[in-house]
Amino acid sequence: MATRVIGLAGRPGCGKSAVARALAGRPSVEAIDLDRVAWETYVPETTTYDRLVARFGR
Repeated sequence: MATRVIGLAGRPGCGKSAVARALAGRPSVEAIDLDRVAWETYVPETTTYDRLVARFGR
């Protein structure tokens, strides 16, 4: 079976996370929370954070 990628977009509070959790509960489905991934770039003392500070400053 071919791999499918489903992106969820919408306004805040419209249920994107609830739909993602429901889909993630199915076999062979992996959910990636890009909000969480994005916020991880702001964790001090990480390589990504240091690169952002070097490029854009504090």
